Amino acid sequence: MDKDQLSRDLAHVLNCHSIDNALDTPDFIVSDMLVEQLSAMIAAHEAVKRWRGEDEQHPEYGIQQEPNPEAEAAYATHIS
Repeated sequence: MDKDQLSRDLAHVLNCHSIDNALDTPDFIVSDMLVEQLSAMIAAHEAVKRWRGEDEQHPEYGIQQEPNPEAEAAYATHIS
């Protein structure tokens, strides 16, 4: 996932629909927040798959999760 391009695309859509005005927040800040939430959701999905014993990733979505030591530590406390 190209986070920068996704954020730019979301900012454009938010701006076209005046969502940034309704929130009184610049569109790029809202779009960055949404991209980070999507990344967190992907990480949660991967954690659930590990918990279930499913190791494969979803190549059709191009998901390549970067290592996150804090998330791994939190995950390790829940599986023991």
